[in-house]
Amino acid sequence: MDLLNRDRLIVMVKVRHGRGDIRKDGDYIVVFTEEPRENGRANADVIRQLSRYFNADPSKIRIQRGKTSTTKTILIED
Repeated sequence: MDLLNRDRLIVMVKVRHGRGDIRKDGDYIVVFTEEPRENGRANADVIRQLSRYFNADPSKIRIQRGKTSTTKTILIED
């Protein structure tokens, strides 16, 4: 689900293992990453991919919920 406010976008994300790809799946955006889930590497790759997908500065994207989960709530600020 994408919730748009004039200053932010909230995106529900599912993270899956695979070659860097982004797909829409119902209310979720599915982000595929080959990075391991250790030391924040997968999360950093998810943020990097979302920044390209939404054409946003990576510093404006943060994981609001689900840092250790495969389902995340991502906040993208303007």
